[in-house]
Amino acid sequence: MRSAITIALAVALYLARAEDLAVAAPAIAVSAVAGASELTMDGEGASTTHVVKIADATLSTDGIAGLTVRITAGSLTNPGGHTAVPFQVLLVNHGAAAPAESAFTTPAAVTLVWSTAAAGAVDKDLYIKYRPAPLQDPGAYTGTIDFEVSDN
Repeated sequence: MRSAITIALAVALYLARAEDLAVAAPAIAVSAVAGASELTMDGEGASTTHVVKIADATLSTDGIAGLTVRITAGSLTNPGGHTAVPFQVLLVNHGAAAPAESAFTTPAAVTLVWSTAAAGAVDKDLYIKYRPAPLQDPGAYTGTIDFEVSDN
């Protein structure tokens, strides 16, 4: 069963105060990929774990110490209060193969922290891992993934 899924990608930039130090300019661009809004939800008596690419991200900074991105995810929820589906997130190099289920080490609802150590830009793919209930209720589910990027 495919359900209509809405994944909201929120992006925030946190900059140091200019009076504290010379401010670098971290940046992040995140865009959902085709299919990110049509996740398979099983729910017909069987359940499998799904690993799905949902977005492309470009992270960059001119700060010599690099940047840190914090990605917070939660659960896919249904406005009718049906069973929520927790999901985990993972960044992988752009164009790399889909990660194994075991690569998702940050639990759902815990912030994933990823950093660089130098100035520059890097392209990443954002994957989620989720497992619906065997009898997942049908309907539209929504989820939010928040991104915060700051200079190191």
